[in-house]
Amino acid sequence: MAVVKRTQVINKPVDVVFQTVVDVANFPNWNPTTPSARKLSNGEIGNGTRFELEIRGFGKVQQELHEFDRNKQVLPVPSFELLAPSAVRIKRCPPFS
Repeated sequence: MAVVKRTQVINKPVDVVFQTVVDVANFPNWNPTTPSARKLSNGEIGNGTRFELEIRGFGKVQQELHEFDRNKQVLPVPSFELLAPSAVRIKRCPPFS
């Protein structure tokens, strides 16, 4: 299995970036490949929260948040056969010096 690591510096507070990433229902507001998205789970966003996204080229895809550690790490896992078991782990890194 190939593993690709990529780092991106975003000059915003960690809590703002993390909330943007985990609130999948708001993806259509900033991601042009996602025309629609909705939260399927009740309650606060956290480990196990499920979403349904419409992704251009794939159609409707369900996604569940795993390894949720607020403002530190999250692993959004798609349940779409062509994407599974791939996932993008989002992890806060220490600042560069």
